[in-house]
Amino acid sequence: LTSNLGLLRISRKSILQHLNNQAMALAVTTFGRADGMSAAQINGSTSPSVAIDSLGRMWLPTARGVTVVDPEALHTLRAGPVPTVIESFQVDRQTQSLIEPVKMDSGRHRLEFAFAGLSFLDAQRAEYRYRLAGYDRDWINAGSEPRAVFSDLRPGSYVFEVQGGTSANFGTSTRLAFEVLPRIWQRRWFWPSLIGLILALSGLGLRTFSKRHLVRQLELERMVAQRTLELSERNTALAKSDTEKSALLQTIQMQAEAFARQAREDALTGLPNRRFFDQRCAQVFNAARAANSLLVVALADIDYFKQVNDTYSHQLGDQVICAIAQTIAVNIQPVGLAARFGGEEFALFFHDPNIEFARLVCERIRADVAALRFADAEELRVTLSMGLTDAPNAENFERALMRADELMYQAKASGRNCVQTEPLSA
Repeated sequence: LTSNLGLLRISRKSILQHLNNQAMALAVTTFGRADGMSAAQINGSTSPSVAIDSLGRMWLPTARGVTVVDPEALHTLRAGPVPTVIESFQVDRQTQSLIEPVKMDSGRHRLEFAFAGLSFLDAQRAEYRYRLAGYDRDWINAGSEPRAVFSDLRPGSYVFEVQGGTSANFGTSTRLAFEVLPRIWQRRWFWPSLIGLILALSGLGLRTFSKRHLVRQLELERMVAQRTLELSERNTALAKSDTEKSALLQTIQMQAEAFARQAREDALTGLPNRRFFDQRCAQVFNAARAANSLLVVALADIDYFKQVNDTYSHQLGDQVICAIAQTIAVNIQPVGLAARFGGEEFALFFHDPNIEFARLVCERIRADVAALRFADAEELRVTLSMGLTDAPNAENFERALMRADELMYQAKASGRNCVQTEPLSA
């Protein structure tokens, strides 16, 4: 499939599983500029958006020229192992040297490793896994997150390993060895020496040590409380940021929907506008010609509309246009499409190529418009003049609309408030 986001590939198996309710979603693979395409935007306008040559290759019109895709070679783009490099190693947010061996004192440290995959093609799809030998038993799957965090490691020797790849096909490990040194009281000789010192200094030594130990304990408690407060503040900031991003995304989506609606709808009546009608009419006309069929189109114009604006007001004129637009929409929606073509003019096309059926619909529209009444001007009566054609000799939809316009002016010349169709062939 072609799209504005690139080339989409869906397997037959995935489609069948989805249709048989065996899978909730389709398994879609997207190919874009990262896979070598000149551009991800593939638009064919009214022409086909893909052509296949005798070798089975697909020729795609992109925003930056033609891209040729060989479906048989797409499997070669599926990434395998990705070489990785450890970019930085931080202890309590302080960057450390990456030259082994790295040593640090024990304590409540926060260790953070940042790494990256060394691949221009696979970087967007790369996944990572890591483990800390001496701490983790199994590999930790990090997904696409290029970092790992550890805290409160016991004294000892460790080796951090990281691998990159995709689809569970990981490459060789990149390693960094480091050592957490024990504190002085965690060493073997400390306690016997301390006991000897306590015995030597007796009560004075014991009192001094107890006081020092209490001060250290209070300091550790203060550090823990401070760190807990920092983490709480960070969580609050992250939650606030997520809320703001969600609100911004919702606003952007609403604006995008409003812009899309403005691009295809008439602001006054809510009917499709002329640009949208021209696009759809061209598509339906081409499809009808491909099926060796006809397209029935009509143009309608409000009779003496300038007198309505001049006699009453432009505000009442807008009410008249809206009322007529609603009348046309009610009658045309099941069988075709109508649009405000400009000013007091409306354009219609019918899905059924039967012009007699279309004439009956137009007559019903004309009669319903003639029956309209307006609370602000009860004496006001408005009528429509309509031209209807199946355009048997038109080479494009513009010619069909021109013929409908000619017939509409014949209706005007015939006294207005009528539907003028193609004359019956002899």
